[in-house]
Amino acid sequence: MTLDGKPLAGAVVTFEPGKHHGSSGVTNELGFYFLQFREGLPGAAAGGHVVTITTHRRANKDQNLAEVPELVPAIYNEQSTLKVEVAKLPANEHNFELLTTSKPPGKSKSSKDH
Repeated sequence: MTLDGKPLAGAVVTFEPGKHHGSSGVTNELGFYFLQFREGLPGAAAGGHVVTITTHRRANKDQNLAEVPELVPAIYNEQSTLKVEVAKLPANEHNFELLTTSKPPGKSKSSKDH
């Protein structure tokens, strides 16, 4: 996953299928993420998903964590227009090239699922 052509680290990626339990993961320093359906169960349910991507985190005084600002435009999170189709097999990969400019939403380049 990239934001303006650079790897996006620390972003929470969520696949929401609507009817089933969603899946989520966090991008690493290279922009790679691996989805978890449930604890110990990787991947996402087969079918269509709306994808949200966010970097915002609220401050947590108990854990001594500062607030992290949102770097990703709303069209990729609270107003997401990103949609993907997850196949049952083989494994899927959905890479997103996000832009902060007013161009059309980022594209998913599909091949294998993370």
